[in-house]
Formats: sequence, C-alpha cells, structure tokens
Amino acid sequence: MPLGKGITAQFLYIYGIPAWLAIRIACLIFKRIGRKKIDLVREVVLNLFAIYLIGLIGLVFLPVVFLLDGTFMNNPVNITIIPFEGVTYAVQHGALRSVVINTVGNLLMLSPLILFLKLLWNKSIKNYRQAFLLAFVVSFFIEFIQFLESKYTPPFNRVVDITDIILNSLGGLIGFYVYMSLLKQERGEETKEEIPGL
Repeated sequence: MPLGKGITAQFLYIYGIPAWLAIRIACLIFKRIGRKKIDLVREVVLNLFAIYLIGLIGLVFLPVVFLLDGTFMNNPVNITIIPFEGVTYAVQHGALRSVVINTVGNLLMLSPLILFLKLLWNKSIKNYRQAFLLAFVVSFFIEFIQFLESKYTPPFNRVVDITDIILNSLGGLIGFYVYMSLLKQERGEETKEEIPGL
C-alpha cells in the first residue's frame, strides 16, 4: 500500500481547541474595546459547545489517512441495514459490556448538540419532532462520511450501521428533554420568587 499522511483526533484536540479559545479571547477583547456588553454565561456555553463539536469531529471522523500519491483505495465497506443486528450478535456472543457502552454512547452522542443549540439559539429547534429530525440528519451525514472514509481511505474498522442512526436520533430527544426540564425548573424558581411566602 502506498504511504499516507494522516490526521488524528489528538492533533485536532491539541491545535483545534487552543485555536478556538484564542479566537474567542480576541473577540472578547474587541468587544471590551468597543464597550459592547459581554454575556459571560453565553460565552461559557458557546465555548463548551465548540469544544464538544471539536471532540465530536475527532471521535467520529478521525483518524483519517490520505495516500501521498493522490490515489484512493476501493475497500469493501461493512454496512449493517438491519436495526440492532450487531447488538443482537454481540449479546449472543457474550459482549454485553461492549453493547451497553456502545448503546449508551450512541444515545448520548448527539444529545449535547440539541441541548447547546437550544441554550444558544432557542428558536432553532421548536419541538421534539424537530430535535429528532435534526439529530437524524446529522447522524446520517456522519454515517455517510464514515462510509466514504471506509471506502476510499486506509480502513480503521469503521462500520456503517443503521442502529447508530436510530440511537443518535433518539439521543436528540434526550437533549431536548434535558433543555425543557432545565427551563421548567428555572421557571419554577422564578415563580417561587414572585410569590410571597414561598
């Protein structure tokens, strides 16, 4: 196989996160100079969102290797189109711990995406249906890119699995539910403050 040059998740984390923070610090300095109001809570949430996105990219897309001679490979791709087929197989072969970790991980992977979007841009997602659809689209995009990586670059044992899309999409509902729970709690606290004696 021809030599290749790769991008790893560690490379992204080491350079991506400091670069983002440097940009945000510069933005805050310019806001300060221009005497613009700085919402510190929003700034913290925005930075956490950016770090989450960088982590997500590193998790689902990296490492990736490009061949130095400019050519692409033509690998066979492991595609599972039957929901939970891999889960059933793993359970039958005693890999229950792996099943639990992968299932919980896929459920929670896109939950923060929906939560951060609601916290930062509340009107971007109006209901559970939109949260589910957005998580579905993002998950489908992730699986599609992973398919391309598995097909045309040196393989890293990635599997394109419909189960991942289902669990990621359900995770979008979890993120929306968490936001609504936080909102309900905040409104409850505000109501208590307005009513004397509570």
